[in-house]
Amino acid sequence: MSKIIRGAKGPPEPREPVRAEDTLNSKEFATVQDLLSEGEIEGFATPSKRGIAQNNANYNNACLADVFLNNTSVLNVSPTLSNSDFLTKLGNLQATDFSFQDVTFKPRFGTSNQTAVGNVDNAVLTKQSSNIPPTHTNAVTQSGNPGPADSPNISANKDAVEVTVTFGALQKFETNGDILGTEVTLKIQRQIDNGNFVDRLTDTIKGRSADPYSKEYRIDLPSSYSQAKIRVVRVTADSNPDEIQDTFSVTRMEEISDDVRTYPDCAYSTLRLSSQQFSSVPQRAFRIRGIKVRIPAANGGLTPTVDLATGRINYPENYVFNGQMAAAVWCSCPAMILLDILTNKRYGLGDQIAPDQSTDAKLYENIDLFGYVAASRYANAIVTNADGSEEARFSCNVSIQGSSEAFNLINATLFGHIYQRPKLDAKIRSLCTIAALIVLDKPNQLPGHITGALNYGWSKEEIVELITQMLFYGGYPTAVNSLAAAAKTFEEYDKRH
Repeated sequence: MSKIIRGAKGPPEPREPVRAEDTLNSKEFATVQDLLSEGEIEGFATPSKRGIAQNNANYNNACLADVFLNNTSVLNVSPTLSNSDFLTKLGNLQATDFSFQDVTFKPRFGTSNQTAVGNVDNAVLTKQSSNIPPTHTNAVTQSGNPGPADSPNISANKDAVEVTVTFGALQKFETNGDILGTEVTLKIQRQIDNGNFVDRLTDTIKGRSADPYSKEYRIDLPSSYSQAKIRVVRVTADSNPDEIQDTFSVTRMEEISDDVRTYPDCAYSTLRLSSQQFSSVPQRAFRIRGIKVRIPAANGGLTPTVDLATGRINYPENYVFNGQMAAAVWCSCPAMILLDILTNKRYGLGDQIAPDQSTDAKLYENIDLFGYVAASRYANAIVTNADGSEEARFSCNVSIQGSSEAFNLINATLFGHIYQRPKLDAKIRSLCTIAALIVLDKPNQLPGHITGALNYGWSKEEIVELITQMLFYGGYPTAVNSLAAAAKTFEEYDKRH
């Protein structure tokens, strides 16, 4: 009988120590303000299209689908959701619904009475600040020296204090060689007018960092006080540095005065971004429904309306314009947009074309309002595309960022499209335009068109004869006004030529 002799096992294979992932990066914030538009805008495309009212959490969250950071939208919610499902989703957003974390957004729409943004969820837009050196920058301990970190007395009339705490490292060394994360709890207290220190914030920092790690906090101050102090207190027991590295110090305290400017008639956005998400300020883009413009008012129970999906003005069948304009709304109608550019004093030609805007009659005194409405109805008429889809005949969706762009738009709309129609040449059109302006008694509009007619080859004598002819249609006073405008234009033209 044979025997099997088994040898003893050798020593076990050495275990590879575990090193936890370095999960902590310094958490500080930057707040960025972007001017979106002069004048009041409708708002952001997604909530406007879905009919969500402004100035609430759902609206601000929905806006994030229209906010792009480095060409990526902040909110990742399917645009195909029904309105009810979309609203349900907005009320139950998860971290996975966002492309970026710790993004706070607040819009302003360019009204004349809008409020200041002020602080943005523990951040400030624009701040006037002054440093408050902490009483020490040594480790904040639970007991013994130096103990809690206090600020000196804070000046009155400040809005907040920003506090930065910094860990040299945050990690735990096990006897088996593992290097793991750990956690530290701290709290920040506030004292007002020599009262008791009261807890204002408690935070637990959890994870691992082999490098210095900083985190920023904002502690708001009351609207009225004589003096205040801020204290940072360590809650977690002091540790043995050979076993746990978790000491921290207060490296910055700063008094903050928030920006209280309202920037009336300017639409702008405010974004608060985390340094954990961006190593530098990202590129920003926004999808908005732009400047509100006035459209024709209701008449006889028939009301022009705007399709929020396309911006098209829908004119009811049998609608008759009576010369009245409604309140401003967003639309994509080129005629109404052009009318707004020509009459608006803030960003348009209102100072020249409509200097007196005390009444609608004064506002549109030098404008052929009925002509613009006729052009609007023509532009918004439904046409059928080759693929069978339907849309407005013309629409205007532009971003005008300078006076030269505005001029080019006006020039293209007034002259590029109309003057290029083939049935009448530009020379004949210039004479027709002058005749219309004479009969309408618009002498302020004549000089530019008379100059254009001279450049097209009409003589001074022919232009004077035209004015004389229009006397029978526009009346003697209009002819006199037109002749005076023509005489001045001829004189200036001769000086240049």
